[in-house]
Formats: sequence, C-alpha cells, structure tokens
Amino acid sequence: MLTVSSMWVFKLSAGSTHGVGHIPFVEPAIFLLLAFVACAVLWSYRNVSNRHEQYRETYDQVCSAVKRYESLYDKHTKD
Repeated sequence: MLTVSSMWVFKLSAGSTHGVGHIPFVEPAIFLLLAFVACAVLWSYRNVSNRHEQYRETYDQVCSAVKRYESLYDKHTKD
C-alpha cells in the first residue's frame, strides 16, 4: 500500500511538471513524510502487539489461579 501510494505521488509530481523536471525538495519531503508515517504505524503496531502479549500473560495467570482455587474448593468440599 505504501509503495503504491508513493508511486502515485511520484507520478503525480512528475506529471505536474510534464516530465521536464521535478520540483526540488518536494519529492524527498513527500517520501520522508510517507516513511515517517510508515514508521509511526509500525511503532504503534509493535506497542499493540506487546500489549496483547501482556494481556495474554495476564489472562493465563488469572486462568491458572482460578483452576487452583477450583481444585482447592473441590478438596475442601470433599472433606
């Protein structure tokens, strides 16, 4: 998706000058902006993935605690 959008921006900027030349500093700025956005998206995805892993660990801990309490309850009620 990022490659397609950067190609579209490149063609748009090339078409605006009719192939004669390019506006200096505009294309590099656009590409840097797109790269920055891509890095921000990847960074946020990384943070979300870490949170999901933490939630999964917490869920596993809670489930194991519930199982322990169930087994203790079963032992207590059998006696």
